[in-house]
Amino acid sequence: DDLIIMKPYQKFFGQCLAALCFLKGGFYLKTHFFSTFWHLPLSFLWIVSIINAFNLIDVMDGLASTVAIIATSSFLVIAYLLGQPQEMILFAALIGALIGFFWFNRPNARIYLGDAGALFIGGVLATAPFLLNWGTYTSFGYLAPIIILAIPLIELVTLIMVRTYKKIPFYQGSRDHFACYLQDKGWGKKQVLSYIACMSIILGISGLLLTSNTIHITQIPYLAAPFLGVWGLML
Repeated sequence: DDLIIMKPYQKFFGQCLAALCFLKGGFYLKTHFFSTFWHLPLSFLWIVSIINAFNLIDVMDGLASTVAIIATSSFLVIAYLLGQPQEMILFAALIGALIGFFWFNRPNARIYLGDAGALFIGGVLATAPFLLNWGTYTSFGYLAPIIILAIPLIELVTLIMVRTYKKIPFYQGSRDHFACYLQDKGWGKKQVLSYIACMSIILGISGLLLTSNTIHITQIPYLAAPFLGVWGLML
């Protein structure tokens, strides 16, 4: 799509094909919390959702790369906690590439991700959780990736809801992104990035605490409520 204009269904077909390749390669949910019947469909939905979510938040200089750096750093720390050095090397390499890119992508950007970059980052971070042994300390550890990647997921869900409410196709471009809302309120790009970085760090720490069983799954709503409250208040 960076070279020729592609229609939404063509992009979606490519994403589905990539997701099926990941599933064939063993990147899918393996926990026994769900019935094995749901492992592949849920994993497929997760991969396609995260791929699209990162494409959707790539609407401002440095935004997608900032979220990706912090999310990958969270996975790196968790891989260290779980004693998985090979995965640590993979995440460290991705962090290095993202930081090198961010240096030229921060406001005012000189280079951009485009679909090729945003979809690639989304694909890697969608499948990264399948490399980690989330159940080492708690059986609910597999929920940590949802927390760590909550910002792109919130963007995906809210865009679908708002565009449906406005009676426009959810895949049609509009200024209903959270970054656009904040800029319309007078926020500068650096302010938006600082805010998103802080929120991402909070989510990363929460995911780490859940994975290490420092906090219990029943405490997540008490953390989620103030987070969503601040998020909504800012918008």
